[in-house]
Amino acid sequence: MLLDELHAQREAIHALSRQYGARRIRVFGSAARREERADSDVDFLVDFPRGYNLFA
Repeated sequence: MLLDELHAQREAIHALSRQYGARRIRVFGSAARREERADSDVDFLVDFPRGYNLFA
């Protein structure tokens, strides 16, 4: 299942989060519920430091 694949890629996801300043990465939606389909996306919820500008 997709959630298992995300767990297998945990280190790569954390490396990207450090690169972009994200923290407390969480998965929600169908992937978190293990109800994803072939056309499902992955929904991540992350925290950024106060004042962080994702577009800068």
